[in-house]
Amino acid sequence: MVKKSVLNKLSAKELEKYIAPNSRFTSDAIKLALEILNERGFTFSEEEINRINSLIKTKIENERKENLLDSNLVYPNHPEAKELFTKTFIVGVSIFGTFVFGSYYLYCNFKILNKINKKAIIALLLFTGFSILVDVIILPFLYEHQEEITEVIRRNTIITRLHEKYFYLIIFFLIRLIYSLAFIDLIWRKFIGKDLKYKEKTELI
Repeated sequence: MVKKSVLNKLSAKELEKYIAPNSRFTSDAIKLALEILNERGFTFSEEEINRINSLIKTKIENERKENLLDSNLVYPNHPEAKELFTKTFIVGVSIFGTFVFGSYYLYCNFKILNKINKKAIIALLLFTGFSILVDVIILPFLYEHQEEITEVIRRNTIITRLHEKYFYLIIFFLIRLIYSLAFIDLIWRKFIGKDLKYKEKTELI
C-alpha cells in the first residue's frame, strides 16, 4: 500500500498526474494525492471532484476484478512496488515451455528482492526436478494409451475427431497446470510473500 509520507515528497505537478483522467495509479494513491493537494490549498470545482470520485470508483472496481492468480499485482506507476515477473507469466512459461524457465524467472524474482538463500534454491531445484520427472513419466504413458483415451471420449459427441487425436496432450497440459499452480504458489508464498505488492516486469532477462 502506498504511504502518504512518500507522496508528500512529490511536487504538485507530479501529484496532479495521480488524479488525471488517464491515471494509471491505484485508487488508494489517487485518494492520497487528492488529500495532499487539498492540504496544500488546492481547490477543485464540483465537476473536477465528481470526475476524480468517479475515477476512484472505477479504479476500485477494476482492482476487484483483477485475476486471482495475480491479486497482488499493482498498477505500473506504483511508487513503491518493485518489478517482478508475475505468477501468471511464470505458470504459463512452465506449462507451455519448460520448468527450467519457470524456475529461472522465480530465481530472478528472488534476486530482485534479495531473497536468494539455500532453502529457496533447493525449492526451485525440487520443483524443476519433480516437474521433469512427471513429464518423463506422464507424457509417454498418455501417448501409449491414447487409443484407450480416444475410445472413452468418443462417447461424447461434442468432441471432434481432431480433439480425439490430441486429447492426450490436453490431459497432459491440464496435469502440468495443476501441479505448476500448486508448486509455484507454494514457493511464492514461502519465499516472496502472498501480500507483496509488485509491478509487472516485461523485460525478459
